[in-house]
Amino acid sequence: DDRKLPAPYLCKKMKIKSQNAVDKLETAKKECYKISNAKGTMIVEELKGCPVMEAKEKVKASMIANGQAVTYYEPQEKVVARAGNEECVCAMTEQWFLQYGEEKWQKVVADHIDSTLECYNAKAKNMFEFTIGWLKQWACSRTAGLGTLLPWDKDFLIESLSDSTIYMAYYTIAHFVQGGALNGGDYKGNASRIQPEDLTDQVFDYIFADPKKEAEIPTESKIPPETLTKMRKEFLFWYPLDLRVSGKDLIRNHLTMSLYNHAAIWSDNADMWPRSFYTNGHVMINSEKMSKSTGNFLTLEDAINKFGTDACRVALADSGDGLEDANFVQKTADQAILKLSTLKDWVSEVAEAKNLRGGPADKSFFDRAFDQEMNHLAALTKEAYSNMKFREAIVNGFYGMLSARDFYREYSPSMHAGLVKKWIKVQCILLAPICPHFCEDLWSQVSSFIGTTGMLVQNKWPDIPSPDSVVIEELSYLRKLANNMRSQASKAKKKLKKDPTAVQIQVSTKTPEWKTHIMNVMKESLEKSGEFLDNKSLAQSFKSIEAFKKNKKLAKTAMSYVAQIKSDYKREGKSALQLGTNFDEKALLETSTEFLMRGTVLKKIDVVMVEGDNKSQAEPGKPSFSFSVE
Repeated sequence: DDRKLPAPYLCKKMKIKSQNAVDKLETAKKECYKISNAKGTMIVEELKGCPVMEAKEKVKASMIANGQAVTYYEPQEKVVARAGNEECVCAMTEQWFLQYGEEKWQKVVADHIDSTLECYNAKAKNMFEFTIGWLKQWACSRTAGLGTLLPWDKDFLIESLSDSTIYMAYYTIAHFVQGGALNGGDYKGNASRIQPEDLTDQVFDYIFADPKKEAEIPTESKIPPETLTKMRKEFLFWYPLDLRVSGKDLIRNHLTMSLYNHAAIWSDNADMWPRSFYTNGHVMINSEKMSKSTGNFLTLEDAINKFGTDACRVALADSGDGLEDANFVQKTADQAILKLSTLKDWVSEVAEAKNLRGGPADKSFFDRAFDQEMNHLAALTKEAYSNMKFREAIVNGFYGMLSARDFYREYSPSMHAGLVKKWIKVQCILLAPICPHFCEDLWSQVSSFIGTTGMLVQNKWPDIPSPDSVVIEELSYLRKLANNMRSQASKAKKKLKKDPTAVQIQVSTKTPEWKTHIMNVMKESLEKSGEFLDNKSLAQSFKSIEAFKKNKKLAKTAMSYVAQIKSDYKREGKSALQLGTNFDEKALLETSTEFLMRGTVLKKIDVVMVEGDNKSQAEPGKPSFSFSVE
C-alpha cells in the first residue's frame, strides 16, 4: 500500500516530478507531517499499532529517562513584536500552563465537536478536530503588558488568548455592568453602573451558575438582589451561545480554547457549551490583497461613504463564503446601486400600472412557473441563510428573483396582479437581511399596493408552500433549450447561407448504455465519498461495458463527457447528475412552440420522437435540432 510510505504517495498524488518543484514539495511536506501525526500508526515492533501522537510522547519520555535527550524549547517561527519589525528573543522562564491535552478534558471537547458543534464547513470542522489532537500545554501567563492578574500568583498576568474564552457570557449582562452605556460611561458619575470592586467571585458564581443546580444570591454583595436576579435571568435566557463568528486563524487557539473552558466551567452540563462557530478568511479588494502601501485599501467607513450601506452589504455578501479569502469587488457594489435603484423605480411603476391581469393565476404555464420559481428561490434562500452562505442567499434571493421576474415579464403575454404583488412582498423579505434599509423603505412605499401593514422587520419569513419540482424542472429545461436552439440556429445559418425558418426538434427517451454507466458510477462515488471518482479509476470501469469493447476510441469521447458532467455539477448541483426528465418532454415542447419562436425568425417548429434513430444525437432531456428553410 502506497500510504505506508506517505512521501512517495504524496509525490505521486501531487505529480511532483523533481526537486525543483519547491512549492509543491513544501505543501507535500506539511501534508505528510499532518497525515502522519493525525492518522499514522507505528510499524516498529516496540510500538507497533500505537498511534503516532501517543508514540511521540512515549519515545520522548523514554529518551529523557535514559539520559538520551533533554527538553529543549524554541519558537515555531521568527517572533516579531507587534509594535514594529523588531525581532524578539525568546526565553524559557517561570510559566503557568493550561493542560489542554488532559485525556478526559480532551475527550469531552472532541465529542462535543463531533456530535454537536456546527461549523458550517467540513474543512473548519476538520481543523477543530486536528487542533484537538495537538493542543496540549498552553502557556497561559506573562509578566508584562495589560491584563488580569493570575488569582493564585500575582506576579503574573493572564495571557490574552487564555483570558478571553468565555467572554460571550459577559455580553449577556454587559448592559447591567456598564450602566446601559456602550463604553461603560463615567466610572464614578453613573449611578446605575456596577462598580468593578462589587463584581466579586461570589457574584459571578451566582450569575453564571449551572441552571441544573441551585444558586443562592450572595448575601454580602453590594449589588441589589433584584439586580442580581435580573442578571441571572438574562444569562439563562441568552445562553448557550448559538453562534460565534470569527477568523479561521483563531481555530487553532482561541476558539478551541473556548470549547475547553466552557467544558471546564459548566462541566456537568454540555447544554451550556457553544452550539456553532462560523469562521471566515481574510478580505481582498478587487481580487488583490489589501495593502496600504499599494493603495489597495478600504475601510468599512470608506466603503459605506462611497457605495452606501446596502450596496456595500450586497458586495460583501457576494464576496464569498467559507474559509477562503473573501473578495470585495467594487464593481459589484456599483452594480448593486444600479440594481436597487432600478428595482425601486420598477416597483413604483408597476404599483400604478393599469394593465395587470386579474382572475385565476394558474391557467398559463408561465403563471405557474413564475409562482413555483418564487417558492423555489425562497426555499433556497432560507437554506442559504441557515447555513451562513450569504453568497448563495444573494444569488438566489436577489439575482435569482430579478431573473425570474424578467423572464416572466418578457415571455408571459401579461403579468398577473396577484403574482406581481407576491413577488414584491417575497423579494423584500428575502433581501431584508442583506439590504434592511432599502427593503424597509420599499415595503413602506408599496404597502397599500401589496396589502401589508406595519414594518417589514416585524414580518416573519414568508409562509410559502414547497415548490413543485416538476414545474421548476420544466422551466429550467425550456430556458436551456431556448438558448441552445438559438445557438444551433446561428450555426445552421452559416451552412444554409440564410436564416433557417423551420426546425425539427428531435426527442428521445433512451440514453446510451455507456453514458448511463458513467453517470451511475459518478453518482455512487459522490454519495459514498463526497467526491467524484478519479479519471483513472473511472476509465478502468469502462472495461465492463460492451460499447467500449467494440469502439476503442469511445473512451476519449467518454472522458469529455465526464468533464462536462463535472462542469455542469459545479454550476447546477445534483440536478446535473439526473438522467432523463420527470415530465413528458414531447408534450411540453408541443405546447411551448410560441415561446421558443419568440425573438427568432423561425416560423415553424415540429416535435418528433426518434427512438432507435442512430442518426439523431437526441437523448432524454437533451433534444437535437434539424434546421431548414421553408
